[in-house]
Amino acid sequence: MKNSFFSSLFFFCILWLVTSFGQLISQKAADSLTYYNQRIIKPIKKDDLAKAYQFFSDYKERGHQNKEPLQTVYAIRQLAEIQRKLGYLDESEVLNTEALEILNTLESNEFTTQYTVGVYNHLGMIYRKRKNYEQALTFYELAASVTNEPTQLSYIQNNIGYVYQEKKAYQQALQQFQLAYTISQESKDSIQMARSMDNLGVVESILGAPTALEKLEQALAIRERLNYKSGIQTSLEHLSEHYALNKDTIQALAFASKALDIAQKTNNLQSTESALALNIRLGRNTLAPAYMSVKD
Repeated sequence: MKNSFFSSLFFFCILWLVTSFGQLISQKAADSLTYYNQRIIKPIKKDDLAKAYQFFSDYKERGHQNKEPLQTVYAIRQLAEIQRKLGYLDESEVLNTEALEILNTLESNEFTTQYTVGVYNHLGMIYRKRKNYEQALTFYELAASVTNEPTQLSYIQNNIGYVYQEKKAYQQALQQFQLAYTISQESKDSIQMARSMDNLGVVESILGAPTALEKLEQALAIRERLNYKSGIQTSLEHLSEHYALNKDTIQALAFASKALDIAQKTNNLQSTESALALNIRLGRNTLAPAYMSVKD
């Protein structure tokens, strides 16, 4: 009886160890996935994107070996985003096309739809960067046709608005940003509400509309309430640009300084580069060495 008891105890101890070890490995993998995803969104060190690229290349290969197509697609999308951020638009387009080909072989569900929307949106961003605006609009419209999820639709409508803004078709841009704002109001998505309101303020500022400043300030207030750091920096930069357009150099420099302060505190290389570039455009040429250091 005693031997039987100890045998059972030994078995359950081994089972517990195996289960715990498996959970530890799974948690470590999940933590790594989150970590490298964040390094793509907010790179801190200069080699963060390179390390993330290696991680997701391995993750893609494991997905392929384990016949996990959604894992493979997820990895491909991260690789495509890294290539886009590095300026390798052709390579990014190839990767997105590869992801789309896999998605087209799968049964439609919540996850495949979400990924398909993301791929189309990403392709729209690539063509907008190339200034091929008609093709960008085609992909954004494809993305919008696949989903009825309000947050995604608001995000896509804002991206369509950016295309018209870059084309200097400002009235059409305002229409798209207003539509994005209306959708975000219906879904009570504060982040997208702030984004749309900020975009409306930027275009109105370009057009010299008297309501521009109010919209820019409202967007900043929402982002500050949410403590949304990257959004706060964007709002501060847009307020700086608004005051610069209106020849108020003191206010322009004040908001530019605040934007740089936030960027440096968040330790985000791309945000710091953006804030430094703004300050240099406003005449703070002593920041040029810091800008070159970040950009390199």
